[in-house]
Amino acid sequence: MKLVDGITTEIVGKEPLIPSQPSTAEYYAIFSGELLKRFPERMQISEVTHFIFDQLKEEKSEDELVKAMTENYTVEEDTAREDVKALIGQLKSAGIVMD
Repeated sequence: MKLVDGITTEIVGKEPLIPSQPSTAEYYAIFSGELLKRFPERMQISEVTHFIFDQLKEEKSEDELVKAMTENYTVEEDTAREDVKALIGQLKSAGIVMD
């Protein structure tokens, strides 16, 4: 699966160098082309959704996304799989991801 064309992401603010420090980062998805008709405003997204969007700039399987999540976040594989499956379902319903 992969993101459809017309989606970019943006980080406003700064991510901390040390995870225990406060973050001023806010994450956004920005739509263009045909998607702009359905999503005319930039949309605030979570850090994890931003991470998944970055991963889906290239073709990835669900297993590859789960592996990337467990390598980059402190999360159990089962939890990562459930979260990835749920997010991908939402993105497919919105027409943001294609198989």
